[in-house]
Amino acid sequence: MASRRYRHLILSDPGALLPYTYPRQGRGPTLALPSRDRLAHGKKLQDELERVERMLYELRKRRQDVLGIAATERGIYLELQSNPDFELALERLDRRRDGIELVVVQRRNDIMYATLFVAPGKLTNLEKLVTAYIAKDARSGKPKNRKLVESIAELRAATLESFWTDAPELLPQERETSVWWEVWLRAEGDAAAILKDFRTHARGIGLVVRDELLQFPERTVALA
Repeated sequence: MASRRYRHLILSDPGALLPYTYPRQGRGPTLALPSRDRLAHGKKLQDELERVERMLYELRKRRQDVLGIAATERGIYLELQSNPDFELALERLDRRRDGIELVVVQRRNDIMYATLFVAPGKLTNLEKLVTAYIAKDARSGKPKNRKLVESIAELRAATLESFWTDAPELLPQERETSVWWEVWLRAEGDAAAILKDFRTHARGIGLVVRDELLQFPERTVALA
C-alpha cells in the first residue's frame, strides 16, 4: 500500500472529482462544424454504434468460450474522431450524469480524437442523442444535439492507441518483445471485484501480473 511504502508522502485531504475542461478555444457557440446531410450522417453514426454493440457481444462470448470466464459487464471505451481541421464538441461529450465520461483527448495530424468511457448499460444514452438529432428539432429549428453529433466524423471501439498520449513512435510494435505496462483499472464501485476480474482474464491469456499495486481513490494501477 502507498501509505506504508511512501511515508514521506502525506495526503491530508481526500481527492475531488472535477469535470474535464478543454484548454483551447473552439467550443460552444464558436465551434465550427463541417457540412452534414442530417439523415445520412445520423444513420452512419447509428450503424457505427450498432457495430460496436455487436463487437461487444462477440467479445464477451469469445471470452466465455475460450477462457471459460463468465462475462461481467464493466462498460466500454469508444474512440471518436473529427473531420480534418475541425474539433469535437468536447464539453458536450463529457456527460457523466448519463454514464458517459471523456477520458482522453489528443490530436494526430489534423484530426482530433476523443476516448470516452461508457458505463454499463449506458450506450443507449449515446444512441438516444443520435436518434434525437435525426428526428427532433431544437427551438432554433436546427437538429437537436447538432453541435455534438455533427462534430463527430466517426466512432468505433477504442484500441490501445486510443489511450496512448506519448509520441506515436514510442508505442511498442514488436509482438515478440516483452514489455511491462501500467494497467490503470477503474476502481469505482467494487475495486476488489474489478481487480479480481482483471487477474482472472490475465491468467487466461498468459499475461503476468505483478502482486504490487498502486491504489488511488478512483483507480488501481497494476504492472502487467
